[in-house]
Amino acid sequence: MTRRFRIVDVDVHVNEPHDLWARYLEPALRSLAPTYRQREEPKEDWATTTSRRARLYLACQREGIAPDVVDRALANAGPELTQLELGGELLMTPVMRRAWQQASLESFIRQLPLLAEGFSAPAYVETLRGMGVERAFLYPSIGLLVLAVDGMEPRLAVALMRAYNDWLRDYCVRGEGVLVPVGALCRHDPEAMVAELERVASWGWKAVTLRPNPQGGRLLGDPVHERFWTRCEELGIAVGLHGGPHSRLPTAGDDRFRSHFALHATAHPVEQMFALLSLIEGGVLERHPRLRVAFLEGGSGWLPFWLWHLDNEYEHNGWDVREHVRMRPSDYFRRQCFIACEPTEPAIEQIIDTYGEGCVIYGSDFPHLDHASQVDSDATLLARRLSPRVARRVLWDNGCRFYGIDG
Repeated sequence: MTRRFRIVDVDVHVNEPHDLWARYLEPALRSLAPTYRQREEPKEDWATTTSRRARLYLACQREGIAPDVVDRALANAGPELTQLELGGELLMTPVMRRAWQQASLESFIRQLPLLAEGFSAPAYVETLRGMGVERAFLYPSIGLLVLAVDGMEPRLAVALMRAYNDWLRDYCVRGEGVLVPVGALCRHDPEAMVAELERVASWGWKAVTLRPNPQGGRLLGDPVHERFWTRCEELGIAVGLHGGPHSRLPTAGDDRFRSHFALHATAHPVEQMFALLSLIEGGVLERHPRLRVAFLEGGSGWLPFWLWHLDNEYEHNGWDVREHVRMRPSDYFRRQCFIACEPTEPAIEQIIDTYGEGCVIYGSDFPHLDHASQVDSDATLLARRLSPRVARRVLWDNGCRFYGIDG
């Protein structure tokens, strides 16, 4: 019989309602809320429309999805995400719009059962429990775009940040303890970011998320963020760094690549590598030894090389930063950092052997298309690779320790 593990999924994404900003943004700024551009669709004749609809039903039927469920999902689908704009500019870059259109059918089919229920919290709980997930920490989807516009007027950015967190608080009320909120922050106004951190902490939230990218010309290790890191440490709030391609922030690869293939390949891991370096080189981890930071959705295979490389650089060139970097980079990571793995990638065993069993955590990225959401299969594979005892730590114990929750 297959062994069942308790699973805390450290990286699950919400599907925000299309009217979130209109409902939750403060009234004085609602005229500036993100909106959906009206796109003129080419007129189709009856045969073309019928044929397109038939192909959709056939594709869903192959997945075992009944026609009435398809009808409900279509009714709830709402406007097309590629047409979301802020300040008159589409949020998705041309490359992202092309990639989204390419994957739209697959995305629709994967999310269809939840979409048919309007992505309600009870439906999400039922789906996640069916996947074997006991607790799921929620990260933004549309919010990843909306809060990642460099140069946005700070007052608007702060209001959008607060509106998202207000919505998430209401959404998780019906989450039955399975859906656990993670506060989404942006760095347009460092003082307001601290105020929002304190606000969500007062609600009992255990974690916040930031993008790893530079924002406003500032890295994570910039001195302007020092009070933020201090308050995270004092409040015991974990920080999950979560990025992605095609944002309106400076992103690794944007200066040289033009394909979704290349931009998606570089954005996640390379920005995480830079973020880890910034936290070390800027002295953040030295000054805040109780701060907990996780690197999410960038894989983990880069970590052994990067820490080996940074340790080597520190040995030869550490004189340049030794005043505020007093340990080897790998020692900082071993002491207070976590990394989300993908069960099929290489080097997980090496990471555990080198940096300990306590630093690797598991996130499915559900329901995004980047990863096949097969949590049971992932758990089985990790148990086979690492032993059931170590897999239990990766799937449950380490995630609970990162987020500061009782196991």
